[in-house]
Amino acid sequence: MELSNDKKTEDLMLGGLKIIQSSNLYRFTSDAVLLARFPDKNYPKVLDLCSGSGIVGLHFYGQNGCQTVDFVEIQKPLADMCLESVALNGLGDKMTVINCDLKYFNGNGYDAVFCNPPYKKRGSGILSDNEHIAICRAEVKCTLEDIVKCAYRSLKSGGHLFMCHKPERLTDLLTTFRSNGIEPYRLRFVRGKNSNEAYLFLIDGVKDRKPTFKFEGIFENNATDFKG
Repeated sequence: MELSNDKKTEDLMLGGLKIIQSSNLYRFTSDAVLLARFPDKNYPKVLDLCSGSGIVGLHFYGQNGCQTVDFVEIQKPLADMCLESVALNGLGDKMTVINCDLKYFNGNGYDAVFCNPPYKKRGSGILSDNEHIAICRAEVKCTLEDIVKCAYRSLKSGGHLFMCHKPERLTDLLTTFRSNGIEPYRLRFVRGKNSNEAYLFLIDGVKDRKPTFKFEGIFENNATDFKG
């Protein structure tokens, strides 16, 4: 496959899987890799919201070999790039890329939903001059509540929503989960090397579950090389 000058192919070190990245679009970070590694078991039918280049769904598939992965991405250039990666890996029979606003996505019956969301709360902070990066980093096109409502519609009862976020948004996330039918179940903080402070958390919420909660402590980021 011939790529434009702003794109390059990266090896995920997962059974030969590769992903296409662009220097002009938002690139994935280790947050996405940590999120893909967070589940403690496989799930057959998976949905990746705010999927960007498709890193979370591709990485989870590479590790677990789930049956199907659907990607929902509002930005057409990113959705197109995700589709290129799906084609590059010959996974068109297992993966579907949907270019749409997740507020209007009507899929259902998923065992697990992943989302590496925009971290900045709507109306706060300075936005990037790059529109693509601004949409990925801040709640420009969707809010945390929009994401959780979409996940609830999309999941089967007992299905799991996996997300990562910044510690300062933890209270927002927990209250949004519970008020929209997703019960917080597992919580893990992540710190960088040579630091005692968490910069990220990973959370597992379950649709329609009775309250049960596990705090898994603070783990050191071991995905800084982005490899599986």
